Amino acid sequence: VLTAVAATIMAVGLSRFDPPRPSLRTGRSIKYSNVNEFFLNHVVDRTPSWLNRETGRIESFPLEDGDVLEAASCSPWVDEKNQSQIVGRWSTRTRNGPMSITNDFGIARYAFPSGKMLDHVSTEIVPVGPPCWFPGTQARIVFGAGDGNLYQYAFEPESWVAASEAQAGRDLHPWPVVWRCSRPGLGKPFLSDLSWPEDPRMSGSLIVALRELIKGPGHHESYSKTSLCWLKLNFAGNEIVELGRLLFNDENEGAEPHFDHRNPTVGTLPDGRLALAYLRQRSKDIGWEVRIAPIVLDNERHIPQAFEAKSLLLAEHCQPAHLTFSSDGRWLNAMTGAEPTQSRVLRLPLAGRFGPAR
Repeated sequence: VLTAVAATIMAVGLSRFDPPRPSLRTGRSIKYSNVNEFFLNHVVDRTPSWLNRETGRIESFPLEDGDVLEAASCSPWVDEKNQSQIVGRWSTRTRNGPMSITNDFGIARYAFPSGKMLDHVSTEIVPVGPPCWFPGTQARIVFGAGDGNLYQYAFEPESWVAASEAQAGRDLHPWPVVWRCSRPGLGKPFLSDLSWPEDPRMSGSLIVALRELIKGPGHHESYSKTSLCWLKLNFAGNEIVELGRLLFNDENEGAEPHFDHRNPTVGTLPDGRLALAYLRQRSKDIGWEVRIAPIVLDNERHIPQAFEAKSLLLAEHCQPAHLTFSSDGRWLNAMTGAEPTQSRVLRLPLAGRFGPAR
C-alpha cells in the first residue's frame, strides 16, 4: 500500500514538470458566416446553414448531437487539425419548426466543420446575433443580448490552457460589459449587430448598431432609429471606455433621422482602402438598401468616420441579413428578395467602386 501511495505521489509530481501542451492555433481569415434559417426557409430542417464568403454558396454542416445552433460565428483561427470553432445560441429543441419544444438553451461551442460539441453553458442570456471573438486565439466572445446590453463569455481562461483544464476554468455564466464612459441618450442604449474588424487600422474598435432612449412628443420615452457607432473596450474586455459615431448621415444636426441603419461590417477593398458596408431602410419602406462608404481616419486619434453623402447604393429590396466581405475585398455578399421565401445570395462586385485610390 505504501509503495502504491508513493508511486501515485511521484506520478503527480512528475506531471507538474510536464504539463499538458497547448494546441497550436493559427490565425486565418473567416471563410464561413452563419445564415439565419428564416432567410432560407429552413425553419423545419433546423440544420445550421453557412455562407461561403469566397463563393457565395450556402453549405450545410450538421451537428453531431443533432441540437440546434443559431446566431453563430466562426473563430478567426484554426488548430493543428485544421479545425475552426463556432459559438452561438444553442438549444435542444425538437426539430419540427414552429411547433418545436425547448428542453434547454444557452451558449455552445463546436468544432467546425466536424460538428463535435466541445462544451456548452445553460443560461437565459443568449446572443440575438452572431457573437464576436476577442482578438487572439482564446475561445472568448462578446455578444449582444435581448436586453440591449453586451456580455462576454470565456470558454477558456487563457489561450494556452489545455482542453482538460479549460472546462474547470471557464466562466460559469456570461458577464455583463459595463459602461465606464458616458451613455448616449437617457442612459439606456440598445446595442446590436456587433462586428469586430480585423484590420489593425481600426484600432481594435467594435462596430455596433445603436438605438438611444429619447423623449418624444408629450415627453414619452421611446427609442430612436438605429445609428452606426464604434466603441472600445478596456484591456480586460469588461468595460466600454469610449464610444463615437461611425456613420454620419445627411440630415441636419438635431433633425429627426429618416433612416434606420443596421448590420455594419468593415472590409478592406482591393486597393487597400477601408470601407463600411451596411443596410439602410426608410420608415415604412419594404426591404433594405445595401450601401458602402469609404472610411477615413482622423489624423490625430485615428478615429474611423464614414459619411453617407459619399456612400454608394449597391442593391435594393434586401433582407436584414449580415453582410460579408470576401477575403480579397472584391465581393460583398448580401441576401436579396422582398420576402424570405424569395431570398437568395447576391454577390456584389466592389473593385473600382470609388475610383482610383489617392
